[in-house]
Amino acid sequence: ALLRKFVGNELLLDYLGDLHFLAWARTHHAGAVAPFAAVKDVTLLSALSGNLVTLVLVGVAWPFFPDGLPGIPLQAIMASLGVIVGGATLVLLFGKHIFSHPLRTLAWIGGILTLRNLAALAIGAVLWHELMPGAAFAQLFLLATCRMVVSRLPLVPNKELLFAGLSVVVLGRTARAADAIAIVATLVLLIHLVVAAALGLAHIVSARRARTQPAGD
Repeated sequence: ALLRKFVGNELLLDYLGDLHFLAWARTHHAGAVAPFAAVKDVTLLSALSGNLVTLVLVGVAWPFFPDGLPGIPLQAIMASLGVIVGGATLVLLFGKHIFSHPLRTLAWIGGILTLRNLAALAIGAVLWHELMPGAAFAQLFLLATCRMVVSRLPLVPNKELLFAGLSVVVLGRTARAADAIAIVATLVLLIHLVVAAALGLAHIVSARRARTQPAGD
């Protein structure tokens, strides 16, 4: 169920996988309130932690590119940051009326989600360094920042392709950068497709077994 949630969010639309996961939780767990509260709180905290990490990265990367990115107006960057800040502020202000779990549980969940974001950034940095050992630190750091910003964009399917285009702007149209971008974007997309196909096949097999199983079993 968690794999279907992740693949649905990545390949299709954000939060579509969360809705599917919520439907699964309500079907497989007694009661309708507890599953909804759990999925809602984790989804909101995931967005909040991702937004906060993104804002920190943008703040650190800003001195490297005070005029914005080539080809991307500064006004567009500021507008995107405004949406992120506004959403995070609303969640923090109305948290008592939004969240269902106690503060201690929410803090634990938020800490785990923040560690997940930092681990993903560290692994991504190692990956880009292996593919482009000659790239400057500022470029690799900006790639990590752009990846987090792209991951925050709602209603955008297949964010890897969008990130690939943005990476060309950051790194320039060099042969090494183009190869690295193509490798990463293609591998991530293929992994998502393979997982989705495996999940679909498992669902078909499970459905056929359920139809062929005797009613008394």
